[in-house]
Amino acid sequence: MTDSVPEEPQEQTAEQAPGKSPAKPKNKASTVEIELKFTVAPEAIDKIKKHRLYRDGGQGRAVTRSLRSIYLDSPDRSLERAGIAFRVRKAGAKWIQTLKTDADPSVGLFQRTELEAEIPTDRPEIHRISNAVLRAKVEKAAASGLVPMVETDVRRTSKKFAMPDGSIIQMDIDVGAVKTPDASEPVNEVELELVEGRQAALHDAAFALLDDGIGLGLSLETKAARGQRLLDGRGPEPVKADRPEIPGDATVEEAFGRIVLSCLAQILANEAATRDGGDPEGVHQMRVGVRRLRSAFTVFGKVLPPDQTGPIKDDLKWLFASLGDARDIDVFLAETLNDIAESTQEEDLALDRLRLTGEAVQAKSYADIRTLLDDPRYTRLLLTLSRWVAERSWRDQPVSEMSARLFDPIRDFAALQLKKRHNRVVRHGRDIVHMPIAERHEVRLEVKKLRYTVDFYSSLFGRKKVKPYVKALARIQETLGRLNDGATAAHVLERLTAHRGKAATGQDHRVAGYVLGWIENQARHELETLQDDWAEFYKAKVFW
Repeated sequence: MTDSVPEEPQEQTAEQAPGKSPAKPKNKASTVEIELKFTVAPEAIDKIKKHRLYRDGGQGRAVTRSLRSIYLDSPDRSLERAGIAFRVRKAGAKWIQTLKTDADPSVGLFQRTELEAEIPTDRPEIHRISNAVLRAKVEKAAASGLVPMVETDVRRTSKKFAMPDGSIIQMDIDVGAVKTPDASEPVNEVELELVEGRQAALHDAAFALLDDGIGLGLSLETKAARGQRLLDGRGPEPVKADRPEIPGDATVEEAFGRIVLSCLAQILANEAATRDGGDPEGVHQMRVGVRRLRSAFTVFGKVLPPDQTGPIKDDLKWLFASLGDARDIDVFLAETLNDIAESTQEEDLALDRLRLTGEAVQAKSYADIRTLLDDPRYTRLLLTLSRWVAERSWRDQPVSEMSARLFDPIRDFAALQLKKRHNRVVRHGRDIVHMPIAERHEVRLEVKKLRYTVDFYSSLFGRKKVKPYVKALARIQETLGRLNDGATAAHVLERLTAHRGKAATGQDHRVAGYVLGWIENQARHELETLQDDWAEFYKAKVFW
């Protein structure tokens, strides 16, 4: 039997390290809430209540209550901007005051600070907030007057059950609505909250539901956040990545865990916008999150066990490829055709037909994406990654010189990785302007990996110090991106022309030729720009 990588002594936290979570204090005055939240179809709720976990593992009877919650904020919504949800809730005859903070992706996607106190009426009692820093923020907001912003009205069915490892989980099934004065959205959610034991048990409970054909959509959006969107009349919006904050004294494995959670947060944050399809940036940012995650596995690959990373990398490749079709047609319609339409007034009817064909293909691509996001394989991938980080399962590998580096200081490891990726770009990018398109595409991928690696580690070196290098690198990435968009547009054009088949007219073929010529002309201009960009990057001072 091989030895496993030893566990480094350290402070245990809910998501950063494996182990048992202590039982919550009975008064719940101040605690860390650790839960997984899922959206479900209404018809799935009866299936969940009949599931063996709910039916056979229960500790006592299920309890159903009506919960009316009122979320408060200042008129300028200062608490929302501070990442604070402050509510009063009527539960039976009681009023409960609760403050929750947004999850910090660098620490844990599924854990939030929760401060709770029973109060005599629906009037909040700010002095009962136990955390002085958070209390001061609410007091500052209250100086302008706290007013109701969002209301939720749900029927909650709660039941506790034990997992095979002894962990205790509470399942809350919420059915109802999120309301503002002018709008409402239905709520059909299932929350799995850790009462006692290992966080991995939450994931295992979710896997058990998925295994029995119950559709689950992992969600980070709180009811308060949904209400805030309704207040603004906003649909789901694209979200760019937050660079992970990595402490200077972090180990390699701690940095890797934070980076994975940052990428997962970006993927999940863009799922709703991707489903909606109203803004092409949604699928783009979701795809960026997947690419960042794949890059992280490349950067840290040598210290991770391949038997564990192999299946994850396969699923990430599947997800990335599945999102690519919609992204390609999005760029063609929103950028290539729009630019062409602005540059010429000729062949308008044929251009319109080309756009209509593209929009039909685009609609089919987004329908395929919605099917993909409903696939249990997608939810299982997200849960697998989250569980893997929570348990630090990568420690379960034979001891070797490389696996021992998991406990090395991240700064030294980062400097080596940055140097390696920088040298690869410089080496492969020689004569970048004149190389074949396929080779230039490979250089583009190396530039992206370098850019993501810089973003992963920038907090270690100081963003001010990193900025000049990033600026030079970003210029190359953007120019290469435009060149790639042109090459991809040519393939999309060929596909759309074939899609029209016998319905294509001579005018359609002439417009296709015009579009192709326009793409080639743009590429020549971009290559001139690339020459200058490369010269600037080559002179850029490294920061590691």
